[in-house]
Amino acid sequence: MATSKDQIKKDNVKNAGLKKCFTALVDRKQINLDVEVLRLMLRKELQINLDTLDEHLASVMPLMLVVYMKSWPGWQRSKEYFSGKLNFKEWYEKFRQYIVLRLNFLIKNGYGNVVEEIQCDKKNEAALRNPNRVCIERGTQTDNLAPKGFAPFKISIECPPSVINSVVFTDSADDIVIRQHPDIQWSKIDIKQLIHWPNIEVEFSSPELSFRRRSCCEYNRYINFVNTPLTFEKVDYIDQVEIIDPSNGRNCYTLNMLSCYVTEYLTILKSIASIKEYVSKIEIIINEFLKDIEEIDMNKTMASNTSVVFNIGRCAFHRNKKISKG
Repeated sequence: MATSKDQIKKDNVKNAGLKKCFTALVDRKQINLDVEVLRLMLRKELQINLDTLDEHLASVMPLMLVVYMKSWPGWQRSKEYFSGKLNFKEWYEKFRQYIVLRLNFLIKNGYGNVVEEIQCDKKNEAALRNPNRVCIERGTQTDNLAPKGFAPFKISIECPPSVINSVVFTDSADDIVIRQHPDIQWSKIDIKQLIHWPNIEVEFSSPELSFRRRSCCEYNRYINFVNTPLTFEKVDYIDQVEIIDPSNGRNCYTLNMLSCYVTEYLTILKSIASIKEYVSKIEIIINEFLKDIEEIDMNKTMASNTSVVFNIGRCAFHRNKKISKG
């Protein structure tokens, strides 16, 4: 039988990594934890067998350990500790119990609930996006987040692309059922919406005025199991400026001069009977180009033979959506 001293020594070794992290955080020191070190802490100190967990859950467990250590509510009592009102041993024990409780809850309940809610949200979004869709879905391969094996056969379908886009595969007992839902109707959008659509490029070319503008939207998505604030790098307003053709010269024009020029230019175009139906579209495209120059705000000027990439609104837009459970 082990003596009490041996048991205390064994417990100290067992919780050395977690206590070391706790002590460093109490002292407000920066710590760097390798993923393998975190996995070792999970296995040896927190007694979690990663090999028996779902593959996706096991891969995020080290990250969740860090998240729970950082988001422990007990950090709010730091003033009590530094003023001598809080015992270190008792404080650490509450910290360790919180970590164990949260990780076990994640394994037994939280992860499954989150996966179910993600699946439910995906189906609800699809229903709102495609209200006219008529089909029955049962566990199609794209609806499930769990890893799947490949089928021992393949199906070849020869038909127009529009038909392929509306075909859905489902299963019924031992049969594979192929259903086709009605084609999704295009939403009505105007010219202004179209030219601001992600990755749409508009080129206007005439003897008097030529330019090209493109919306290069970039989306970054993050997901987490707890409502923790996300950190983002500072976004540069002017991302890139370059000369299109170095062999040609460049001229600088004020926004006021360009606006007056465009007004006269459009007046002349409207007087030409053969192109009257296109002038309103041209006017929208040119006016949006002038708004770009105003948005860039480089002394209210623009240089010819120049390409500028910039961020609209002088900032990045973020949306943080909490995934609730229950």
